Amino acid sequence: MSLSKREDIADLMENIQKVGTVRSIVDNPEIRAEIARHGFALDELVDDPDPQVRLAVAQQGYGLDVLSDDSELFVRAHIASRGYHLEQFLHDNAPLVRQTVAAKGYGLDTLINDPDPAVRQIVAVQGYGLDTLINDPEPMIKELAQRLKEQQEN
Repeated sequence: MSLSKREDIADLMENIQKVGTVRSIVDNPEIRAEIARHGFALDELVDDPDPQVRLAVAQQGYGLDVLSDDSELFVRAHIASRGYHLEQFLHDNAPLVRQTVAAKGYGLDTLINDPDPAVRQIVAVQGYGLDTLINDPEPMIKELAQRLKEQQEN
């Protein structure tokens, strides 16, 4: 079943509301995610068991406070990419989420010392702490910092 038109989803939602909830009627998480992408049933789907559905809800900007504690790192990274809960995500266990925080230019003074080289790389790309990152133990980071520092000086 393909749900590509908003009208098709609106018709589906009208029928679902007559007999139950989206999760009780629609077993397929891809269809529930598509329903969320069109802005329907967000209040119900915000706590859907499937992470792709919760991501679709977050992409609508709905339930970001609730979803900021989501177990799925892609949901948290998406919320960080929107600039929400950056202080919380600054200390997230998932490097991808911290990379997203660094890409937003937030917490660079902390993230410059991150154990994950990909996070430090993004700090360097932001142009922050290049004098420190020139001495990074990771050769790639060291080289990047040197190149960026030279560009700033020219």
